Amino acid sequence: MSASANGEESLVAHAATLSGTKLFGTARVVAISLLGERMVIRALIDPAVEGSFITEKVAQALSLSRTATPLAVNGFGGQTAVMAKSSVLLSLQSCTSPKLSIHVLAAVLTKVTSVLPKQLINGSQWSHLQGLELADPEYETPAPIDCLIGAEMWPDIIRAGLRRGPSGSPAAYKTVFGWVITGPTTKPTAHQSSLDAFTITLTSTDTLSSDLRKFWELEELTPVTGSASSRYMRRTLPIYTSAGRIRSLLRVTTLHCQARTT
Repeated sequence: MSASANGEESLVAHAATLSGTKLFGTARVVAISLLGERMVIRALIDPAVEGSFITEKVAQALSLSRTATPLAVNGFGGQTAVMAKSSVLLSLQSCTSPKLSIHVLAAVLTKVTSVLPKQLINGSQWSHLQGLELADPEYETPAPIDCLIGAEMWPDIIRAGLRRGPSGSPAAYKTVFGWVITGPTTKPTAHQSSLDAFTITLTSTDTLSSDLRKFWELEELTPVTGSASSRYMRRTLPIYTSAGRIRSLLRVTTLHCQARTT
């Protein structure tokens, strides 16, 4: 996170992919609106990205309440590729452990990323992944990504547990959503050439106050119900808005789940 001399705040996210099929950590989660509307979506978990994002399709399907947010998604050379005009607050609930959920403040984009994985993969070849309760049971099948969960949610998502396999195979790590599969599907070669990357920058017109910087603290969260979720979000959302818009840096709500697994 950085601030320029003129007071602008920057939210930066980096992502890179080399040619060849890789598995990026995906999970099936239940997205819950302020009014308790529910929808199963596919999320990409990326602890290297600062900020969280959700597609316009999901925001509309759940009728999520929006706050105006000027967010520019830039590529190489500072070229603006996409503009996010709004952000939404919602809950993401585990499909494998319904008592566990997190609240996320996410910027709305038409498209979060391309279809992942790039091609169909045969996961039966990896014995070290057998028998796991997967966060995304169809991780091998190319499918759209509805949501990106960024770095600020990582401490509340990750759990103790790691499965490694032989060179050229993916690993599995345990999360509140189940076991997430990520990594290579073949041994590395010397002919990996293409590289994609992006930078996300949020520009605000106001200086971020120290009180706002310190506001989000980890709390104990009761299991999400429509009414409990609505009460919590309605209590916290006004703190982040003024004159109908977010006045400063896009933040991600991070909360401890009441029940934690090991």
